Formats: sequence, C-alpha cells, structure tokens
Amino acid sequence: MEIEEENCLDNLFDLTMKNKWNKVEEAYKKYPSARRAKLTKSEETALHVAVSSYHSKRSSNYEHHIEGMIRSIPKDERFKILSMKNDKGNTPLHLAATVGWISICKCIAERNPELISTRNLKGETPLFVAAYHGKLEAFIFLHGHYNQKPVQQTDQQNKGQEPDESLCRREDGNTILHSAISGEYLKLAYQIMSYYPKLVNSVNVEGESPMHVLGRKANLFRSSTHFRLHDSIIYRCVFVDKLKKSPSPHKSMYSPRNGVNCPENYKTCIGIFRLFFIPIHESIRAGLEKITRHCCSNDEENPPKREKEPQTGLEKHSKQHGGSNDEENPPKREKEPQRFWRIRRIQEKKERHSHALQLMNEMIESELRYKYNNTGRKPEHLEPQYSQRVPPPPIPPSNQ
Repeated sequence: MEIEEENCLDNLFDLTMKNKWNKVEEAYKKYPSARRAKLTKSEETALHVAVSSYHSKRSSNYEHHIEGMIRSIPKDERFKILSMKNDKGNTPLHLAATVGWISICKCIAERNPELISTRNLKGETPLFVAAYHGKLEAFIFLHGHYNQKPVQQTDQQNKGQEPDESLCRREDGNTILHSAISGEYLKLAYQIMSYYPKLVNSVNVEGESPMHVLGRKANLFRSSTHFRLHDSIIYRCVFVDKLKKSPSPHKSMYSPRNGVNCPENYKTCIGIFRLFFIPIHESIRAGLEKITRHCCSNDEENPPKREKEPQTGLEKHSKQHGGSNDEENPPKREKEPQRFWRIRRIQEKKERHSHALQLMNEMIESELRYKYNNTGRKPEHLEPQYSQRVPPPPIPPSNQ
C-alpha cells in the first residue's frame, strides 16, 4: 500500500502537467498525502496548479473534477489543506479570485469563510486580489459572502452596519479602490465606492488618495481624445448608461436572468411590443429571403459561383500586375463589419469617459462631505442662520 502511494505521488506531477484531472481527483480521494504534497518549485499543491490553469473556454468536466477534489477533503483537515500557501503566500482561494473563477471561489468560501481574510506575503486578501485583477463578479461574491457571515453581522450591528474594511488594504497602504482605478476597472471602482464609501478618502504610504490615481489617468477623459469630424458626430450621437450599484451582490451572480433586463413596470410594454413586432419581423424576413432567391436565380450579370478553373499563364500575369480589381474594390460585405466595429470602439471610448467623469464627480462630492464632517468647515450651500435678525442701524455722523 505504501509503495503504491509513493508511485502515485511520483506520477502526480505528471498528471497535473498533462491536465488529467480525473486521475488527480482519484488520487485526492484515495491518498491523504496527495492533498498535502507540494509538486512545484514554487511550493504549489495539485489544487494550486489546478486552479491556476483555469480558462473560461475549457469544458465543464474540468470544473467538475476540481470541485470534486475540494469536496473529497475530509472535514477535520479541510481548513489545513485549503489554507496551504505557495512561495508567494497565495492559497487556492487567492488563485481562484485572481482568475475570476466564481464556482471555485464559492466552493471554497462556503466551506471555510475565514479563508477570505487570509493574507499573502504582500498582505493581500482574496478580496483584494479580485479587485486588483479587475474580476468584478468574483469581488462581488467574496464581498457579499464575507459580510453575510453571522459573526460578521454581529460586528456590523455594533458598528452601525458598516462593512469590514480591514480586508481592503495591503501593506503599502493601497486599497482596493486604488487598485481598481489604477487598472482602469471603472465599473468595479464604482461598486467599491458604493460598498466602502470611506475608502474614497483613504491614502497609501505615499499620501496618495484614489482621486490622485484617477487624476493621473488622462486617457480616461474626453479632453485627451481627438476625433475626426465624422467620429465626433458619432461620439455625440451614441448613448451610454450611467454606473449603478449592484442591488443584490450575493445573489445576482447565481440567479439566471431570463428575458430583458428592465424594470418590472416596463415588461408589459415590451410584451405588447413583441406581440406586434415579431410577426411583422418574421414576415419581412421571409419576404426578403424569397426576393433574394428569385433575384439570384434570374441574375445574368452575377451567375452562381462555379468551381475554380485552372488559370493560364496570361491570366496569372495580369492578376500579378494589377489586372484584377478585387483588391482595389473590396465587396461591401467586408466594409460593413468594419463600420460597426468602428462605432463600437467610439461607444466604448465614450463609456469610459462618462464613467471616469462620474467617478470623479462623486469623489469630489465625497471629499466635500468628509471635510465638513471631520474638520468642522461650514458647507457653502447652507443658508446663514438667524436670518430674521434686523441689521444694526447706521453709525450717526460725528459732530465736529
């Protein structure tokens, strides 16, 4: 039995490198030493390697085997195995948050919620790592799961329902808001401002606030972008949505959304619109297909394509020296996707500019509130008190 276990450990590295996770899962279930074995020079276990090799386009069987590895760990040694760190101090939950693997984050965090507060050598928690790499869904899940623990809810009741900000800062003083803005993850930065409003006025060891970081990102604002005339017209015509706080951070990641994402009072109007529009649309499309087939069958100038015939030397010579107009006049079908792509790029730029401006305005507003609440300064928008007082009479002229 011991010889068989030693042979399995010797082959475990090869199995992980070849992505044979079904056999790795079997070894995880059968041999306890396979769960604790560090396979690489960076002191990573098989679970570290499995999580770090994640790709969104891989099959669901791969994810099923990784979840099976986690479930197979006995309860009495679950925390010890899942809290094992590599040479950088990262646990498997750190790596899952880095790549944004929601299901593995959920699988680990539900078994040991305290792992969300584990720090690596840089002092980063999995929550911080998710924000640093711009993984919005992973960040929202970890934030919601940690702040919904019973122990955490008891602490929040004593603190006035304020979220725990201790997980949001690393050793150099940078917060998750610093990191999100530095990486230009504006949607994530807005969610962080919504959940942790006090981080807007936080500073790192160099005395920089998130507003300083945003101010250095000149490319995020309209003034740094120059458009040609027709592009500027498109820029003014496209519409972008404003940033909004996620209403249910803990449940929205796993509740499937069917239909149109709109308010409840709009669904009736959309249903009536679909009732009339879909039959009309199907009729028009069927008619266009029929007309197209009829035109193609009767078109003498554009006969159907035939198989390629062998070219003579004269034809090849004429094509090489500009005898063909295919390159000079490409078909319109090739130009249309480029036009849509161009409009999409302009819309993305406007969205980035709009979101950056919205973040800046809310940071300035938060800064004014912070100064008033903490320095005692009088806000400018308030009217002066005791306005009913009568002004004093003028000083009488002196008699000389």
